[in-house]
Amino acid sequence: MLFMLIFFYQFSIGSIMMHTNIYHTPTPEYLKTANFIKMSRAEFEAASGHKLSFAEKLYFKKIQRRLAKTEITADATISKYYDQEKGKFKLDMVWFVLGLIIGPFAILFSYTSKQSKMKRTSALIGTVGFIIWFGWLFLF
Repeated sequence: MLFMLIFFYQFSIGSIMMHTNIYHTPTPEYLKTANFIKMSRAEFEAASGHKLSFAEKLYFKKIQRRLAKTEITADATISKYYDQEKGKFKLDMVWFVLGLIIGPFAILFSYTSKQSKMKRTSALIGTVGFIIWFGWLFLF
């Protein structure tokens, strides 16, 4: 019994010590909100090292406009919208494709089924693509 207490105590101390050595990496300049608002798409691609897809280009402009309207603090970042590890914007492709295919009904479905804000935004961006596609199809 004494052996088990000592054994489990060592593992619990080891886990505590392991969690105290977490280092905080500084946030890159391109992820800070004040810099993000002023960047062009090409500058952002160069800074992040990742080329943006069509959906991400639309989302990039939407986020810039949204953040430009809000009050910006000195330490604010866009980590809510951008996943630094993957190098991609947080965009739900299922809801984006639904927005592209069924247009405004995707937004209606996302609100009635009480989806997260990210999924509703993805459906909205897909609907913008649907409107562009639908307009191009019937105007030309």
